Amino acid sequence: MLIFTYYLITQNATLRQHCHALTHMRTRKARHDGTLQYIKQEKKKHEDKTQRHIHNEIKAHT
Repeated sequence: MLIFTYYLITQNATLRQHCHALTHMRTRKARHDGTLQYIKQEKKKHEDKTQRHIHNEIKAHT
C-alpha cells in the first residue's frame, strides 16, 4: 500500500508539472490572441480531467 501511495504521489507531481507547462504555453499564446477567458475554461477542464484520472487510479488499486 505504501509503495502504491508513493507511486501515486510521484505520478501526481508529474501530471501537475505537465499541466503547469501546458498552462504557460497557453498563456503565452493567449497574450497574442487575447483569449484569456477561454484559457481559464480549458485549464479548469484539464484540471477536472486530472482529478478524475487520479480518482480512477485510486479506485483501480483498492
